[in-house]
Amino acid sequence: MIKATIRNSPYCTEITFPCSETELSKKLGELGMNPAHLSPMATVIEIEPSELSVLEDCEVSLDALNYLGKRLDGMDELEQKRFLAALSCEEAEIGYGLKNIINLTYNLEHFTLIEDTSDLEKAGLTHMLVIRGGLSVTESQNKDWLIAEGRKLLDSGKGIDTGYGTLFINEEFPFRDVFNGTTFPAYYCESNSVLSVELGFQIRRSLSSCRARKSLSKRRCADSARTIFLTAKFKWTRAGIFPMSSGKKSARSKRQRMYSG
Repeated sequence: MIKATIRNSPYCTEITFPCSETELSKKLGELGMNPAHLSPMATVIEIEPSELSVLEDCEVSLDALNYLGKRLDGMDELEQKRFLAALSCEEAEIGYGLKNIINLTYNLEHFTLIEDTSDLEKAGLTHMLVIRGGLSVTESQNKDWLIAEGRKLLDSGKGIDTGYGTLFINEEFPFRDVFNGTTFPAYYCESNSVLSVELGFQIRRSLSSCRARKSLSKRRCADSARTIFLTAKFKWTRAGIFPMSSGKKSARSKRQRMYSG
C-alpha cells in the first residue's frame, strides 16, 4: 500500500494506492483535474513507505503510481521486504524515477534478502527458492544441502547490509526492463482473476507428404500435410488482489493505460 499527498497547485489531496478507477477519478476532481485525462500528472509532496521518498517533489503519473500500488499489493510480506531493501540499497543501482521502481517489482529474483544470517538452513532455503522459483519436497527437507548453500552464500562476501537484512545481488539474473515507460504491462487484478493463458499456433506444411499422395486432390493434399503446433503459456494470478471497478466503467477505464514522463 502506498499513501501519498498529491498536489496540483493550488489543490492538494491525499490518495491511497492502489485505488479503484472511481476513487481515482474522484481524487482527480479534488485536484481540479479532468477525470477523463489519459495520463494525469501531479506532484508528490509526501509518500509512504519512506523508500519511495525519491519521488517527493517530482511530477509523476498518477496512473503509474496506481499501477505500482497494484504491484506492491500483489506481493507477500517477504517480497515487499526484498523490494524495499533493494530500493533502499545504493549498490543495487535501481536508479530514480517511477519507471525504474516499477521495473524493480518485475526483477525480485535479482535479489536475495537474508534476515537472519545465523540460521544457515533458512538462508539456504530462502536463496534457493529465489533463484529456482521453487523446490521439491525432497530438496526442501535436505538440511545438509540447504546449510551448505546458505554457508556458500554468506561466505561469498557479497552481502550488503540494509535496514531489512543482508541483501545479495544475484547477477545471473539480468535486470529486465519489462515496463518501457510508456505502456503498462498486462497485470491481472480483477477480484475473480485466477489464471491467464496465452495461446499461439504455427502451421507447417510437408511437400514430401503431398507428393506421396498423388491420388488426393490438390486441396485435400494440402490439408492432409498440414501440421499444427499449439503452444500455451500459463500464469497464475492472485485472486482478489485489487478489483479495478464494478458497474459502469468510467471514461478513463475505457482507454489504453499510457504513461509518459
